[in-house]
This record gives sequence, structure tokens and C-alpha cells, in this order.
Amino acid sequence: IGRDPVHVQEQLDKVRAFNAELFAQGKQLEDLKKAAKELEETMQDLGADDYTLHDIKHLVKSLDKQLASVEEDVTARANVLQTALVQSQGVKEGLDGLLRWIDGAEGALNSMRPISLSEESLTEQQHELHMLQVDVDSHKPSVQSVNKSGATLIQSSDPTTAADVQDKLDDLNFRFDGVNDRCQQRADELQEVADKLKDFNDSAKKCNDWIIPTIEALESRESSIMDNQHFKQKLKEISSESADKENEIERLRNVARDLVESPKTGNAARINETM
Repeated sequence: IGRDPVHVQEQLDKVRAFNAELFAQGKQLEDLKKAAKELEETMQDLGADDYTLHDIKHLVKSLDKQLASVEEDVTARANVLQTALVQSQGVKEGLDGLLRWIDGAEGALNSMRPISLSEESLTEQQHELHMLQVDVDSHKPSVQSVNKSGATLIQSSDPTTAADVQDKLDDLNFRFDGVNDRCQQRADELQEVADKLKDFNDSAKKCNDWIIPTIEALESRESSIMDNQHFKQKLKEISSESADKENEIERLRNVARDLVESPKTGNAARINETM
């Protein structure tokens, strides 16, 4: 790590660029997890042995663990560089730099779209927030460092300079806590919608897995040539199953209503189409 602020900034920019690449790889890993789950289900239907299924799970877990390890290393490196940058700049310049950064962080939060009701877009929103949270976390040591240096400067400065530094420190600390709180709130909201959306999609799939084959059975050639007695018995069985499914359909309606009517969510076209 260099001592010159320009050199440190160059290193920090490289780490952030690499972090952006990690973000893209994270989205690919989510796609891989979904593909692996579908593959496991297909392999189970085909009677694959436990060893083959374990092999798929092990590969995904291994990649997940490796990516998390790299993310942890990059975050640690960014923390060190960010702190070194502030320390190399001096109190006033470091303070001004952190206040410019907080402007950008607040802008990023303000520009975030309503929570998507598409699993793919929602996952992307979660990754975007994760990137911002990592950035916020990487600035915590810098904020602590500038507070410490600022306190020393205030004690040795004239009243006007001391008051100016104190005002900027108070502004930085208040807004930094606000950004951190808003990131956590957004993460909680995204996770809440993600859980409900997964519940909705899983339940809708189960319903379709029953409805579609049932319609096909009713419209099949075998049904059309049944005698009246057997056809009535078939309808009675389907009617009984329908009554059992109605409770699940009603629960699905309630989950859909919660998702669509929430002030936090956006485009509900896919939910409405599914219902």
C-alpha cells in the first residue's frame, strides 16, 4: 500500500473494479444454483443414484464457498486501502472526501427502484444492495479514523476551524448512520419479498402440476370413451381433489394480494398473469 494519496486511490479503484466483476460472477452463481436444482430434480425422476446427486450439490457448494472467500478478501483489502487513503489525505481533505462519498451513497439509495416481483430482477436488486453495503462497510474504518484525527485537530485549532471540523464530523456521522440503517432496512424488505415470492411461485407450480394434468385427463380420448358410470366416478374424484386444492388456491390469492398491494413492490404483471 502506497503512502501517496493518488497511488492509494489507484489501488482502491482496482479493487473496486475487481469487486464489480465479483458482483457479475455472483449473479452467474445464482443462475447456476437454479440450474443445479432443476438438474437434481430431473436426475431424481430418472432414478439417479445418491452419489451423482451429491456430486452436483458438492460442486455448487464448493463454488459458493470459494466465491465467498474471495469476496471476504476483497472486502478486507478495500477496508485497509480506504483507511490508508483517508489517513494519507489529512483530516480536512479526508473529511471532504468522505462527505462526497456519502452524497453518492445516499443518491444510490434514493434511486433504487420498487422491489421487483420477478425472481431474476429481485436477485439482481439484492446483489446491487449487497455491493452498496460492502462499500458502506469498507468506509467504517475510515469514518472511525477521521473522527479520531478530527478530535485531535479540534483540540489544537482556533475556534473557527475547530467549529467547522466539528460540524462536518457531526454531519458525516449522522448521515453515515442513516445510510447504514437504510441499507439494513432495504435488505430486510428485499428478503421479506423474496421469501413471499418464493412461496408464491412454489405454490403456484404445485397447483399447476395438478391442474394441467387434470384438464388433459378430462379432455383425453380415454375420458371421452368412458361409460357414464366410470366418467361420473372420475368427475367425483376430481371434484374431491378440487375441494382440497381450494384452500391452497385461497392461500395463494392472499400471498399474491400481499405482494401486489405492498407499497414496497413494483410491476405486478407476472403475479397477476399467474393468478
